[in-house]
Amino acid sequence: MNHDIRTIEIEGAPWFVAHDVCATLKLGISHTGYVNVWNGTQTLSRDEKRVLRRTDPCLTRGSEVLFGSRVVNVSLISESGLYKLVMRSDKREARLFQDWVTRVVLPTIRQTGAYVVGEEKLTLTL
Repeated sequence: MNHDIRTIEIEGAPWFVAHDVCATLKLGISHTGYVNVWNGTQTLSRDEKRVLRRTDPCLTRGSEVLFGSRVVNVSLISESGLYKLVMRSDKREARLFQDWVTRVVLPTIRQTGAYVVGEEKLTLTL
């Protein structure tokens, strides 16, 4: 089952709708299938989550898609919070991302000081 994760940019940074992230990663799900965002995000730092109100001045045209017809507040997760939750998930798709980060990205950063997608490693012969 595919899940869309709604996002909004606030002050140049992406923020992700916590309910969508928790549902996708199967975090904070009760035995009845209810998504409990507080349970799913309680391990995040305070600066990795925030509540956006329908009346928030940072909202731009088109941001109403974040809110249902009766929803007044939406919980959001920062980019670093998203990565933390993905790294903690046992879902198969999350494990593929975890493997890529821990087997490719981090070792490459350790060895070369950077990771650039699609950049070939060049060998210089003098």
